[in-house]
Amino acid sequence: MGASSLSLDRRGDHDRPRLEADLGEFLDRVVGRMRSDAQKAGTAEDLAEIWRVLRSPEHSQRRAWRTAAMLGADWWTLGPQERARIERLCDEPMSRVLDSLLEATSLAELERSVAGARTVGEACSRTPDSSGGEWLKLRRTVESTRKELPAGTAPWDRGWAAARRLRAAVGHPQNKPASPEKLAAPLLVHSGEHDLTAVDSILAWSAGRSPVRFSRPARTRRGPGFAWARDLYPVLFEGAPDVEFAHVLSRQIAGSASVANAFAAEILAPIEAVRALLPSLHISSDDVAEIADELESPYHCVLHQIENHRLASIDREGTWFS
Repeated sequence: MGASSLSLDRRGDHDRPRLEADLGEFLDRVVGRMRSDAQKAGTAEDLAEIWRVLRSPEHSQRRAWRTAAMLGADWWTLGPQERARIERLCDEPMSRVLDSLLEATSLAELERSVAGARTVGEACSRTPDSSGGEWLKLRRTVESTRKELPAGTAPWDRGWAAARRLRAAVGHPQNKPASPEKLAAPLLVHSGEHDLTAVDSILAWSAGRSPVRFSRPARTRRGPGFAWARDLYPVLFEGAPDVEFAHVLSRQIAGSASVANAFAAEILAPIEAVRALLPSLHISSDDVAEIADELESPYHCVLHQIENHRLASIDREGTWFS
């Protein structure tokens, strides 16, 4: 498409405005090319109208179309009842929590997501003022991490750096696993459970109030320790305490947990501790399991650290973990 074509490279969240501008330019060119083809001119006009609405923040249908898209639905294929459900939702003020949840839910779970967002919002409104609390004190100590990392830093590098900064802030040795439950105890005033299918955790707070956490009951091999470690990241390193905030960790939202997962791995299986226990540069899955047992860390966190930091090559053949 040439040097000036749309560039979809590995950009971070800080490049979102640029990416949206590139996408807009790309779509404008597509519509322009279609208009030059007599057989596609009608379709081009339809696309142009849709694109005009989507780019107009004040257009009455824009919110409904956007909501349908976030739910993974095509507005133009929805029946009257399904459209009515979305329009009723759009008639109400959209909370930050619900707006975040829509990306991780489906039309079938819409009402459950609305109820879940309401529960989280009510919990946020009941938490105490955050000024003078442990959460705010610790955030002020570690918040410079994001500013110190250069633009374009990979998500995993951001997660690892944040974990090391947190350990330093609380005086925990860099080569010892930390207990995420103990770290979280003085920070999260309220913790509850939710029943949304594709949502792992919801972290949120109202402006000037302490944070809350709603998570899915631990049913995976990672266990509750990993979930607590992962959920500490947005609580300490995202948003701002004086602004309403909501972060949804979900496999349905691309990249929602990439930094938090790396952060959790470093909290539970510090790279220096793993490196010190490596028997050689060529190991088996049994060796990984022994390191995990020695550190009392999840196997998958130790494996992640070895593979992503390229500490050793792992031979999975002939081992009980293969």
